[in-house]
Amino acid sequence: MKILKCLFILLAFIGLLFIGCSEKSSPVASPTDQAINSSSGSMSLGKVTSITFTATEEATSVEYGRFAGRGNRMVAKDVVFYAPWTTEEPLVSGVAVYTFNASFNALGEGPMQGKFTMEVGGGTWEGTVEGKMFVAPDGSELQGIFSYVAHGKGGTIDGMKLSCTETYHEALDYSYAYGDLVGYIK
Repeated sequence: MKILKCLFILLAFIGLLFIGCSEKSSPVASPTDQAINSSSGSMSLGKVTSITFTATEEATSVEYGRFAGRGNRMVAKDVVFYAPWTTEEPLVSGVAVYTFNASFNALGEGPMQGKFTMEVGGGTWEGTVEGKMFVAPDGSELQGIFSYVAHGKGGTIDGMKLSCTETYHEALDYSYAYGDLVGYIK
């Protein structure tokens, strides 16, 4: 009896195998495939490439927003500054315009968050940036670590995503301010 059951299972398996290998079998369709095969047919399953880049920025001008002091804290709102990104990657080579809000202690340390835009290639990167400023361990300058996420709108960057991290340096007397950026574009 066991031999008969095993033979039946084997034949059923072989039969299903042949049915699945016929020329008229329909492939399994995922939700992604269904969207691609929709009436528009404009989507592509091409490989998504990632472009890595490095850049430097140096603040060139600042429009001081509103400042308010509370005890030993300083709250800054709507501070706008302009900083060209210098890089060999044309998709991120332009002037970044930042609008920040921040809360600093007496040393200049504290969180910052805001928005940025950059016009390149007939399009605009629009995104967010957030991070924290702190005094360097040797006390020589202010430093910051910032994270960026942006989406391209229009031109050669339409539909692309930018993600990067910046290490920021600023003199205690504000005589210099620059950042080193490392990131990717998809």
